[in-house]
Amino acid sequence: MASGQWLILDKDRLEKPVEGETPTSKKKSSGSSKDPETTAIDTTDDFAERLEAWETKSEKWDKTNMKALGNIRLRLHHSISFKYKEVLVAGTLWTS
Repeated sequence: MASGQWLILDKDRLEKPVEGETPTSKKKSSGSSKDPETTAIDTTDDFAERLEAWETKSEKWDKTNMKALGNIRLRLHHSISFKYKEVLVAGTLWTS
Protein backbone atom coordinates (compact mmCIF):
# COMPACT_ATOMS: atom_id res chain seq x y z
CA MET A 1 0.00 0.00 0.00
CA ALA A 2 2.78 2.38 0.89
CA SER A 3 4.39 2.05 -2.53
CA GLY A 4 1.12 2.64 -4.43
CA GLN A 5 0.85 -0.86 -5.88
CA TRP A 6 -2.08 -2.21 -3.88
CA LEU A 7 -4.77 -1.43 -6.48
CA ILE A 8 -3.09 -3.64 -9.07
CA LEU A 9 -4.17 -6.66 -7.02
CA ASP A 10 -7.83 -5.90 -7.71
CA LYS A 11 -7.55 -4.80 -11.34
CA ASP A 12 -7.35 -7.06 -14.33
CA ARG A 13 -5.59 -5.99 -17.48
CA LEU A 14 -7.91 -4.21 -19.91
CA GLU A 15 -8.88 -6.16 -22.98
CA LYS A 16 -7.46 -4.90 -26.24
CA PRO A 17 -10.07 -3.17 -28.40
CA VAL A 18 -11.07 -4.98 -31.58
CA GLU A 19 -11.50 -3.08 -34.82
CA GLY A 20 -15.09 -3.13 -35.97
CA GLU A 21 -16.47 -3.69 -32.47
CA THR A 22 -18.36 -0.79 -31.04
CA PRO A 23 -17.41 0.24 -27.53
CA THR A 24 -20.11 0.49 -24.89
CA SER A 25 -22.46 3.18 -26.12
CA LYS A 26 -22.25 6.49 -24.34
CA LYS A 27 -25.37 8.55 -24.10
CA LYS A 28 -24.89 12.17 -25.03
CA SER A 29 -27.50 14.69 -24.02
CA SER A 30 -28.49 17.09 -26.76
CA GLY A 31 -30.35 19.46 -24.50
CA SER A 32 -31.14 20.34 -20.92
CA SER A 33 -34.41 18.41 -21.02
CA LYS A 34 -34.55 14.91 -19.57
CA ASP A 35 -36.81 13.78 -22.38
CA PRO A 36 -35.54 10.46 -23.85
CA GLU A 37 -36.05 11.80 -27.37
CA THR A 38 -33.38 14.45 -26.78
CA THR A 39 -30.76 11.86 -25.83
CA ALA A 40 -28.57 10.62 -28.68
CA ILE A 41 -26.05 7.78 -28.78
CA ASP A 42 -22.47 8.98 -29.24
CA THR A 43 -20.88 6.79 -31.93
CA THR A 44 -17.96 9.08 -32.80
CA ASP A 45 -15.40 6.89 -31.02
CA ASP A 46 -12.42 6.24 -33.31
CA PHE A 47 -10.66 2.86 -33.21
CA ALA A 48 -7.18 4.40 -33.41
CA GLU A 49 -7.91 6.59 -30.40
CA ARG A 50 -9.27 3.63 -28.41
CA LEU A 51 -6.22 1.55 -29.32
CA GLU A 52 -3.83 4.33 -28.28
CA ALA A 53 -5.65 4.79 -24.96
CA TRP A 54 -5.54 1.03 -24.37
CA GLU A 55 -1.79 0.93 -25.08
CA THR A 56 -1.15 3.74 -22.61
CA LYS A 57 -3.26 2.14 -19.87
CA SER A 58 -1.87 -1.31 -20.61
CA GLU A 59 1.72 -0.09 -20.34
CA LYS A 60 0.97 1.55 -16.99
CA TRP A 61 -0.74 -1.64 -15.76
CA ASP A 62 2.23 -3.77 -16.89
CA LYS A 63 4.75 -1.58 -15.05
CA THR A 64 2.73 -1.52 -11.84
CA ASN A 65 2.11 -5.27 -12.07
CA MET A 66 5.82 -6.00 -12.45
CA LYS A 67 6.69 -3.79 -9.46
CA ALA A 68 4.06 -5.46 -7.28
CA LEU A 69 5.07 -8.91 -8.49
CA GLY A 70 8.71 -8.16 -7.65
CA ASN A 71 7.83 -6.87 -4.20
CA ILE A 72 5.75 -9.93 -3.40
CA ARG A 73 8.45 -12.33 -4.67
CA LEU A 74 11.16 -10.58 -2.65
CA ARG A 75 9.24 -11.32 0.52
CA LEU A 76 8.41 -14.95 -0.18
CA HIS A 77 10.46 -17.58 1.54
CA HIS A 78 12.54 -19.66 -0.90
CA SER A 79 10.65 -22.81 0.11
CA ILE A 80 7.46 -21.19 -1.23
CA SER A 81 8.65 -18.93 -4.04
CA PHE A 82 9.78 -21.76 -6.34
CA LYS A 83 6.18 -23.04 -6.51
CA TYR A 84 4.96 -19.78 -8.02
CA LYS A 85 7.80 -18.80 -10.35
CA GLU A 86 5.52 -19.16 -13.41
CA VAL A 87 2.88 -16.73 -12.10
CA LEU A 88 2.99 -13.45 -14.05
CA VAL A 89 0.13 -11.49 -12.44
CA ALA A 90 0.61 -9.95 -9.00
CA GLY A 91 -3.04 -10.42 -8.02
CA THR A 92 -2.86 -14.13 -8.78
CA LEU A 93 0.36 -14.54 -6.80
CA TRP A 94 -1.07 -12.60 -3.88
CA THR A 95 -4.20 -14.76 -3.82
CA SER A 96 -2.18 -17.97 -4.11
